[in-house]
Amino acid sequence: MSVEMRVLVAETAPRYRDELSSVLRTAGFDVRPADSKEALEALESESFGLVIVGLRQTHVDPMALVRRAVELGVPCLVTAAGFYDREAREACQIGADSVWMYPLDVDRFLDRTRSILQTSLTAPCVLLIEDNTDTRRAFRRTLEQGGFSVVEADRGIEGVRLALTRQVDVVVLDVNLPGLDGLSVCQILKGDPATAKMIAAADQKAQSQSGLIDH
Repeated sequence: MSVEMRVLVAETAPRYRDELSSVLRTAGFDVRPADSKEALEALESESFGLVIVGLRQTHVDPMALVRRAVELGVPCLVTAAGFYDREAREACQIGADSVWMYPLDVDRFLDRTRSILQTSLTAPCVLLIEDNTDTRRAFRRTLEQGGFSVVEADRGIEGVRLALTRQVDVVVLDVNLPGLDGLSVCQILKGDPATAKMIAAADQKAQSQSGLIDH
């Protein structure tokens, strides 16, 4: 089954993890159930079309799961049983798509799941490499409003890794990155056949220096 149909269910409570996994499998999705610690590790080593995070987690802050999913450009839904108003608002501020309360309205939940996955299939993917958090968030909002899906990195070396491992259409990056700077990132991407045709967007001077613009 394709990556786009793989769903990571990050839920500590076995009851809700089993219930949600069963609903998704019955609907035809490839489901990877995990507790919070396993889910964070799976996000780094596996590919998913959607992550579902339960707000009642142990071992790992659920916001860390939401934040990492958003950074990696993986759409995220949040589930909750009980009163988690503050946490739900925080998750949506970080970038979660929506919050769903147990007991689930299964039909509406599956409709939203399918809609998110369909959008991720058709939306061009932008890799955004920017170390300033506020600037990165502003760029992300603008790009998503324009119909793009966004993968984030706050360091050049992480950006290169994501460019090589994710299906990215366009790279937008800051020149003045800590460590591996933007010019070096551009040159690495241009020198690798797998990423040579990506468009790296920086200022014109930087593009010229990196060889991305011919004179």
